[in-house]
Amino acid sequence: MSAFLRRGRAFPIFTELAPVVACVAAACVPSLRSRADTHWFNVAFYVLGACQVFAVALWTSSAHTKFRVTSLKKQRFRGRCAWITGASQGLGEDIALELAARGAFLILSGRREARLREVAEACVARGAMAVEILVLDMYSDRGVMKRTVQKAYDLAKSMGKMYDSSASRTVDIFIHCAGGSQAASALSG
Repeated sequence: MSAFLRRGRAFPIFTELAPVVACVAAACVPSLRSRADTHWFNVAFYVLGACQVFAVALWTSSAHTKFRVTSLKKQRFRGRCAWITGASQGLGEDIALELAARGAFLILSGRREARLREVAEACVARGAMAVEILVLDMYSDRGVMKRTVQKAYDLAKSMGKMYDSSASRTVDIFIHCAGGSQAASALSG
């Protein structure tokens, strides 16, 4: 329950505790326990309904709670460096645009440089702190991959120095969306 309170989530507390409160109220009132009819059942549901009405009223009246939760989500990525492979299209592009809107530093990788530049421009327009492009084919040999990884870390470090001279930035988030499936049966190997 304290985890809900720390995050400002009063609504789940009341909706989860309402059935417990109703059952305890029905069990604790002696006049309700002695009756054989369903009166105690009705009272329990009135208590349950009152708890939920209170929860909904509290949740809808606190617009600042919604704003605070939204801004906290944005702050999780602000100033973080994310390297996204396959960022020129599809899921990689969508993730890049979302992280840009949340204020992250981005390193975009893919095979098509022209398309990566378009995505980078869109990311800057959506609010990315900085965007760098790293052309990469995931089917390259091991030596090329090692050099590319080192280059990505060097880019992250240079982006950190560009915005904060005391920062020793590294790649905080790695999202791998590159590659695809081969047109073959899983049984054929």
